[in-house]
Amino acid sequence: PFDPEMTYEAPFYGIDHSLSSASYMHAVGKFRALNEADQTIIEIPFKHSPSEHHNLSLFIVLPKGGSTILDLEKEVTTRRLDYWMANTKPAYIDLSLPKCKVSSNLNVKEILQKMGMQRPFSHAAEFD
Repeated sequence: PFDPEMTYEAPFYGIDHSLSSASYMHAVGKFRALNEADQTIIEIPFKHSPSEHHNLSLFIVLPKGGSTILDLEKEVTTRRLDYWMANTKPAYIDLSLPKCKVSSNLNVKEILQKMGMQRPFSHAAEFD
């Protein structure tokens, strides 16, 4: 949902109140959101294909008022996450977020073996 041409530079304040510059992504449109007293939750869907169907979303939880992300972190539970995800509603939002990149390296073999999939990684494997 973010147009690269709408990216801009602006100040970014870290948890320790340090100031730096960051590139911000900007979008105006309909998102699913939930406004609560201490935070706002916004769902950002990822497109998995050219169609409009989404199967993966990023939920952003933004603290409000005097709350910090550290305060919010103490309150996050599975039950609360389930509640937020179930109660977001369509809303028209003018959204700016700092650009970020998330990556991960996973040892899929080790993960699958811990899940009980031993045979595909042994000499007994049969892939006919």
